[in-house]
Amino acid sequence: MTDTNQVEDAIELHSDGIEAELTQLVERLLDEARKQGAHEATASVSDSISVEVSARARDIENVAYEQGRVFHVNVNVDHREGTAVTSDVSDAAIKETVAQAMSIARYTEPDPCNGLPAKDRLTFEFKDLAQNYPTAVNMDRLKADALAADAAALDYDQCIMPAHGADASQMATCGVRGNSLGFVCATRHTGYGRSATAIAKSDAGMQSDYWFDRDCHPDKIESAESIGREASRRAKRRLDPKPIRTGTYPVMYDRWIAPSLLYPLIEGISGGNLYRQETYLEDSLGKQVASQKLTLREYPHIQGRSQSRNCDADGVTTEEHTIIDNGVVDTYLLGTYSGRRLDMRSTGHAGGITNVHVETDFAPLQDLLHEMKEGLLVTSLIGSGTNLVTGDYSCGAAGFWIENGEIAYPVDNVTIASNLDAMYKGIVGFADDIQDRSSIRTGAILVDAMTVASN
Repeated sequence: MTDTNQVEDAIELHSDGIEAELTQLVERLLDEARKQGAHEATASVSDSISVEVSARARDIENVAYEQGRVFHVNVNVDHREGTAVTSDVSDAAIKETVAQAMSIARYTEPDPCNGLPAKDRLTFEFKDLAQNYPTAVNMDRLKADALAADAAALDYDQCIMPAHGADASQMATCGVRGNSLGFVCATRHTGYGRSATAIAKSDAGMQSDYWFDRDCHPDKIESAESIGREASRRAKRRLDPKPIRTGTYPVMYDRWIAPSLLYPLIEGISGGNLYRQETYLEDSLGKQVASQKLTLREYPHIQGRSQSRNCDADGVTTEEHTIIDNGVVDTYLLGTYSGRRLDMRSTGHAGGITNVHVETDFAPLQDLLHEMKEGLLVTSLIGSGTNLVTGDYSCGAAGFWIENGEIAYPVDNVTIASNLDAMYKGIVGFADDIQDRSSIRTGAILVDAMTVASN
């Protein structure tokens, strides 16, 4: 068991001057890049502090503390790029790191699409996204939370066995990015989390499941006791699965798994896959690719969400976008480089999406189950066999068999398969049990038909 007194003494959160300190270091890297002849340069640093306490079998198992600071510098010389990384901020180390990046650039092939965005696309005014709620690290509170979640899981039912246990964590991050056009973005955010894993046992075997919550604000996450109970409830309900007949059935992705159904659609219209021609959604702009019931809209500036951001990884200002409009592709998701490769304008998506909401007519979950009549409700996925080029989809799954619109019994070790084009166009409804923890906000999603095979 780790000596928590030593860890308490070691933990110091960021001071108020952390942004200025890291900004100065980024500017030193950029100045050195100019001195060594870079035509353009970007530099970034991330400084993170985290502590996690884990409990198992009603005792503290481990206390982990991490602090890391890493710098990246990227230089552009005649459309040739080179990147180097360092954790040493001495003058000599900065000079050597930039020299390494310059050396790499000299040996790469020129690419006219390399380079910074136009200056008028960069962000110079930043909204407060309310992502930073620092509190002093309280080891006694973290220990109590981990123990409470673990105890709540074990006390839920006599079928629950000691498992991995439970965790309580806290982190703080400060990041600064800048480039040679004068762009500088400094961000700070905090994270608080609790999780638990449970194993349930019956005469037929064992089943495991977990539960978690995390947020920027310490008061917005579920209680430790609730986390532990939910982990055990989820594990217990999976006991005694039954086999099913292989066939074609409606499949519903529950609200926690539903975002994974939509991620391939997002990836398929993202710049990297488009310009490399590695997606079945090539040339899909303005075309129907999904059910008319599906509209995806992005809100990058929601306060208090860890995914929110003022600008993308290139520094381009983020904006609200309609991504899919009644099943039609309304915009590709492009960064500066991929936009140039496609002869299009960046949409501020270097680094991916933020806060994408499904906007549709949501129906009560029970109504969708009754519409489903017989089929599979998926509550967990195992592995991924998605081929974005062909659209072929196959994945291991577990969940519950639905009969007459009601949950009949758990099922395990099945495979669900189809083609993404058929799946997206076959979406027949969205449930109103909306979850807001993922980067895609949605409720359960019902697909009209997929192959379900019992393994």
